Amino acid sequence: MNFHGANQGELNIYPFWHIVSPESGHGHHEYMGHGILNGLRQTMKTVLKTALIAAVITPVFVNTADAGRLTSACMQSDRKGVSRSLCRCIQSVADQNLSRRDQKLAASFFKDPHKAQQIRQSDNSSHEDFWKRYREFGGVVAASCSHLKK
Repeated sequence: MNFHGANQGELNIYPFWHIVSPESGHGHHEYMGHGILNGLRQTMKTVLKTALIAAVITPVFVNTADAGRLTSACMQSDRKGVSRSLCRCIQSVADQNLSRRDQKLAASFFKDPHKAQQIRQSDNSSHEDFWKRYREFGGVVAASCSHLKK
């Protein structure tokens, strides 16, 4: 990519790794100085480090921030046999089997058990789909977490 029309003493730019100066003659390429390349390397290292840190930290913050909608609802419930380990197990199964939206709805059942009955009996197709997923989730919770019940 030669930018034509450069004035005397200005640089014509070819692909970014070449610099052609008018004084060096037509067609004679000088590679960028080490300082420019080192600067580019440093910038790339910084960008890659930042991306790597973001990739590692983001899931931790998401899980901590959400610290389990179901875990919180479970721990706040007054049901018999509730323990932190049981609630965490339920949350773990939910994280693997339910969307965030489904988890939010399922968590609401701890405060309002009647709501679960309303969703189960609803003719709304989205409620019917949720209830199928929720029933499967319940089966996995029973198989995975029942040993933790007090």
